[in-house]
Order: sequence, then C-alpha cells, then structure tokens
Amino acid sequence: MKNFFKVAKVGLMIMVCALFLGIGIKADAALGKVTNLEQKDDGTDSSGKYAVQMQWTALPGADAYVVEYCEKGKNFTGDTNRNGLARSNSVTIGGLTAGTSYDIRVTAVTLDGAGSPTDSGAASDIVEAVTAPSGTITTLKQSGAQAKKVTVSWTKVPGANVYDIGYKKYGSTGNANYVTTPNDVSSYSFSAAVDTNYVVDIAPARKSSKGYVAYGSGSKPILASSLPKKITKVKFLTSGSNSDPKAGIVDFSWNPSNAADGYEYAIYGNNGKKLTSKTITATNPKQRVTINNKKLKNANQFMKIRVRGYLKIGKKKVYGPYSDYCWFAKYPLSVKGSIVNKSSISDGYKISWKKMTGAKDYTVYIAMGNGSWKKAGTTKGTSFVIKKCGSAPLATYTTYRYRVVANKKVGKKKVTSDPTWSASFRLTTTYYYY
Repeated sequence: MKNFFKVAKVGLMIMVCALFLGIGIKADAALGKVTNLEQKDDGTDSSGKYAVQMQWTALPGADAYVVEYCEKGKNFTGDTNRNGLARSNSVTIGGLTAGTSYDIRVTAVTLDGAGSPTDSGAASDIVEAVTAPSGTITTLKQSGAQAKKVTVSWTKVPGANVYDIGYKKYGSTGNANYVTTPNDVSSYSFSAAVDTNYVVDIAPARKSSKGYVAYGSGSKPILASSLPKKITKVKFLTSGSNSDPKAGIVDFSWNPSNAADGYEYAIYGNNGKKLTSKTITATNPKQRVTINNKKLKNANQFMKIRVRGYLKIGKKKVYGPYSDYCWFAKYPLSVKGSIVNKSSISDGYKISWKKMTGAKDYTVYIAMGNGSWKKAGTTKGTSFVIKKCGSAPLATYTTYRYRVVANKKVGKKKVTSDPTWSASFRLTTTYYYY
C-alpha cells in the first residue's frame, strides 16, 4: 500500500461513526444528484483493516450523505449492502479486504431534529474503489536484456491487476522512475541506456476503472542490466612464461564494460580458423586476462582475438557485441645467434629464427648493455647478420642484447610480434697459432 511503498500515511482513516441499515428516505426534488464522486486515498484504518477515502462535490441544502458500498458487482443487496452517514462531502470506509474492488454510491439527505434522514436527492453514479493487495513480490528477477532495454519478470500476486515498477541507474542519487503496467502482467520491459546497471523494485497494485491505483508493498530491489557495450581497445601485452617464450600463455587488456558479468574471448589463427575460446569472470576497474592454452604453445603464427561481454540471466548467458579483432603474435620460434667468424668480429654476429606464418618481414634490434634499442635492419628472410650497434661497429668484451620482431600488414596498420623477449651475446676474439 502507499503507506508502505511510496508515501507514509499516519492516521489515514477514521471509521464512519454511524451506520444505518434499511433507512427509509423519501425523494425531494430540492436535493440534486451527488456528482464528482471519486476515490482520493487508500490505506488502513485504526484496527489495521484496509480502507478507502471517498470525496464528492457538496450539495447545497444537504445535511448529510448516505454512503453505500459493496463488493463490485453485488448490486448493494443482501449482506453486502452497507449504509453509512457522512456529515461532510468526504468519508473513510474501513474494515475492507485487501486487493478488492468495491462499488460505492452516495446520496444527499436532509436530517430532522433527531438527526434522522428525512428527504433525499438522487444517488450518485456508482464508482469503483480499490484496496491495495496484501502480498509482496519475492520472485522479481531479470528475464531479458537488449542494448537499450531491460526486461524483468515476477510471479503474480492475488488481488493485483497492475504492477508498479520503480527503477533507476545503479549508484544514482536521483529519484527512481515509476511506471505502472497497463494490465495484469508478469513481466515488463523498460527503456535503458547501453551498458548500464539499474536498481529495480516492484509493487503489486490494484487499479480502478477511474484510474485510481492502490499500491501494495514494494519488493526487495534487484540489480538488472542492459547488454554490455562493444568492447574497445583490446590490446596484446605479453606472451610466454618466465624464461620460456614458447609457453602457451598470452596476456591482454581491454576497456571493461560497466554491466558485464564476464567476457568471452575467441582466438583465431592466421588463416581465420578458431583456435580456442573461453568465458571469464569480469574484474574491474581494468580488465586484464592471462590466457593459458596448449593450442597456443609453440604457436609460430600471427593470430587475432576478439572479446565480448555477457550478462548472466538465470542459467543463460546473454552476449553483447564483439570487439574489433586485435592481431598479435608471440615471439618467433628458435631465435638463436652465433659469431660469423671467430677470428674477426667485423664479420658480425648472425641471428636466425624459424619462419612465422603470416609475417611479411622481420626487424632485428640490438642494444649495448642496458642501453636503448637500435634498429639493426629488416629482412624478408629468416636470418640477419648484425655488424653495428647504431653507428658503432661491434666491439669485443661488450655485452649486447638482441631481439627479432615479426611484422604483418593488416589493412593500413602494421602489426608486430611480441617485442618483450630478448637474448644477449658477448664477443671475444680467438687467436690461432701456427
């Protein structure tokens, strides 16, 4: 009811103090017909029973009003016919049943000196009044999601012929939006922003034919979400494990979804065939995932990954759109190096590796000690001889680091293999005596 769900009601109802059964009243043309009878409120009376408050337009010359009510359709006959006398143009009727419709009519009367009705006007039109359902919804759940729509469902409550749904964005300090369903339903969809969580509650209600709504108690709020947005900025981070670049481990990050319960990723080979896919639980605020899969071990090819968020609705997963593809490759296999001529370091240091599927060419980098990386050169083959570090020739008794990066062209974008791995060498000269 409103006093529990939306607005606190204190001392809402005072029972009619005088009840008259079988009052005989003669017609008097001086009193007209009561008009504008309508329900103004509902709640509970002093004994905790359900009650309604009715109001109408006062008639000149009327000393009081006879109020009759019965359950809807009982035609004011038999035990259902109740008569009450109101001294003003407003009355509260208590002792009613929850979630029930009542027919009510009012007739203006004059009173004699003893306070008994004498003359009367014409009875008003019959108006339906309603009391709030007493049950509370305990089964509210999310049952559907679209990009800009959220659907919730519940089990119907006896006595309710409409339901009042309140929702607002999770974390919002503003007022909730309230929508009353048009009829007796067990599910409802409301417009939502993409990738957004909402707090939702619902109250059973009963609506009269004149549009008055008596609200029952609200449910426990739940969290419901629209579909996750398209995942963006999928980025390859590293591959391999510890000292093993061949291990089937790759790390990625992406911009997380606000609404997703988790993510599904799918990895495809250079030829477009799927290698592996899996769902993972969401972590915020930044989503990073380590993928460990035997199909990625010794994977000497360019690959691509795409990611999408999902919601858990019951036992099902409902997915948002996939991200764009992110191309990547692990470190080339079998990278090794050796001095070209042990008698002369000027002949350089030769690096070789295994051909990577999908690679257009390879770039070799070199650094002296812990210094910055310098490009040694690019080749379409699978070996390269390093003779300089920058502009300086290689020197003996100096430690150098080197690495090989495979390159691929995807559209107008250049994609490179994992650049985080490197190896080192130190040149010495061997002297021969004859």
